Amino acid sequence: AQLAAKRARKKASLFDAIAYSQMGIECLEKMEQDEKIRTTLVDRRTTLGLYNLQIGHSIEAKQAVDPIIDIVLRSGNDARIAQTNTILGQYSLFIEEDLEAAYKYLRQGIAVSERGNDLISFSLANFWLAVAMGMNCDFETAVECLEKVLEINIAVENVWGISSIQSHICQVLNLQGRLKQAYEIGEQAAKLAEESGDVY
Repeated sequence: AQLAAKRARKKASLFDAIAYSQMGIECLEKMEQDEKIRTTLVDRRTTLGLYNLQIGHSIEAKQAVDPIIDIVLRSGNDARIAQTNTILGQYSLFIEEDLEAAYKYLRQGIAVSERGNDLISFSLANFWLAVAMGMNCDFETAVECLEKVLEINIAVENVWGISSIQSHICQVLNLQGRLKQAYEIGEQAAKLAEESGDVY
């Protein structure tokens, strides 16, 4: 199930990746629990939470990590701690509508991911912090967070990621009334999306 989930993720089919991840978790939960199985279960549940996070399924993302939150926080695994904080931050933002809790979790996710040099967690936490800041009309901070994510996508030459983040920056600039700059960045984003063949 895990291999099928990875293949689905590579094809950008997160819905399939989620289904296969859930099957893998169900199998692991039926097995006799030892340290190796528990560690694998933590990894799989966190990954399932991240898949749901990426498609905006905040409730399902939190449900995926709820049974393992205490284990993750005690584990010392910076990547999993950062990812769990990011999931909790997005849930606080969209479901509980608690900006202060969202800020707290997302900033913790950023700090832990920086300490562990985890670029994926750093990017996700910064992206969702940008969304939270934008919802609170703190557009400057939102752009700063998105620019950090953009830098990482540029460094790893992730063309669709560059286009996507530029599109988000464009939206924030538009809300600020910085229309000329928003138009220029939006035009770059559209061009990159076309070049990459990304229909999204």
